[in-house]
Amino acid sequence: MSKSKFFHKNCIFLFKLQKYFAIHEKEKSKTVDEVNKMSKIVTEIVEANKKYAANFGDRGNLALPPARGFAILICMDARLDPAQYAGLAEGNADVIRNAGGRASDDAIRSLVISHKLLGTNEWFVIHHTDCGMELFTSDIISGLL
Repeated sequence: MSKSKFFHKNCIFLFKLQKYFAIHEKEKSKTVDEVNKMSKIVTEIVEANKKYAANFGDRGNLALPPARGFAILICMDARLDPAQYAGLAEGNADVIRNAGGRASDDAIRSLVISHKLLGTNEWFVIHHTDCGMELFTSDIISGLL
């Protein structure tokens, strides 16, 4: 299976999962408008993925290890674009994102895999100003879980 078909198939799978949960979950907090909005977003993502997969070209032949030999751990803040501020293209670096760019157990696991299995030799942990994680405490987050 070509990598572009792989990306497209995964996006379709996610779309089907989203539809399933939207239809079958008995969550009363979701209104019909919210479900329709989710469906619109999923449709937009599927369309964008089709274009991306169609234009993927030779990037499917990139080596698995990051070409520039480093990894970045960064906040998941949607305002940040690691490719833009670090001058990255596909295949350059492993980018690990989570809330606050914290070295959580899962982030450390990803960094160890990046180093031990993919050969990265440098890691950057990048925080930013006006981070949403500054707005609440760990106790609040624990209560949400």
